[in-house]
Amino acid sequence: RNLESKYYKYTAPEYGYVRFKLSKNDTTTTNQSRWLMQVYDSNVNLQYDNLGGEDAESYYVMVNRGDVIYIRVTGAFEATNIKYLLKPDFTAHPYVAKEPNDNASNAIPLIFGQKYYGIIDKANDVDMFKLTATANGNVVFNLKKESISTNQPNWYMTFYNEEMTQIFETHTENGNTENLQGLNYVLRAGQTVYVKIRSYSNAEYILYSLSTSFSPLASVEAEPNNSYKKATPLTLGSSIYGTLCENTADFYTFKSGKKGKYKVNLSLSNDVTYGYKVSVYDASHNLIKSSLKPIFISGSFTFKAKKKKKYFVVVEHYGGGLVARYSYGALYELNVAK
Repeated sequence: RNLESKYYKYTAPEYGYVRFKLSKNDTTTTNQSRWLMQVYDSNVNLQYDNLGGEDAESYYVMVNRGDVIYIRVTGAFEATNIKYLLKPDFTAHPYVAKEPNDNASNAIPLIFGQKYYGIIDKANDVDMFKLTATANGNVVFNLKKESISTNQPNWYMTFYNEEMTQIFETHTENGNTENLQGLNYVLRAGQTVYVKIRSYSNAEYILYSLSTSFSPLASVEAEPNNSYKKATPLTLGSSIYGTLCENTADFYTFKSGKKGKYKVNLSLSNDVTYGYKVSVYDASHNLIKSSLKPIFISGSFTFKAKKKKKYFVVVEHYGGGLVARYSYGALYELNVAK
């Protein structure tokens, strides 16, 4: 009868994600029956409420092997003595963002080269991941929509350092709608970065995947290097790699050899919306020379250096902090040579 409930128990056979489909299974009536389907986790916390017509479908739940999920089905309208069919739709996958994972203490550890599936299951939900580099190198992050949906979801991705200080934040509407592909961030050996994913718009209940790849590099910036005092030393004639953070510049320092012309070259892995800027300063922080226009892919200039003097090289967003969020995700290569 209506408002009568029945309870079901589902045990996940493997790691993966599952949703539940409820449909009318009675050909003896043309009634448009309605059921209320509720999904609970193993601690009987309500995950999803769905009121469907003759068909109801829950959103995805991330599960580990052996996890228990409870489903409650209640007749809501003209459902008395009407047969229905309830079945799980399970996809096995070894890496999923199972709740809870909303802070640094329960962040999901990422493995290079593996794809992780997750879902933002309510308006204020976040999924937190962490990654630790075993060597100096560059990490490429890829966030992709996986659900078949007419919605056009947009996600926020926020990066944090080991002290949980925000490094930068960007979202899919800034560039590639629905996906954030090719976001670069350099790490030193043993350094950890945290990544938080949350909905920007229409991303609740949409299945996404997050994957990473790693490329070792001989020399990378040492964050934080956002001041003259914290400048990263660079070797003349050798490339050093970095990625710009939020509202900051990257500072480097070197000592000249012989006096004469030195060349500064900056190359980017991909085009950025407003470009980067590179400048050279002397030991007293006086500007020697700067790039005259935004650097979108590559740019260079020469300057005259005195013999065995200390200099600084500063890489920054050309438009400053106001446009910085539109120019994240590029790996840059800096080289200074005689």
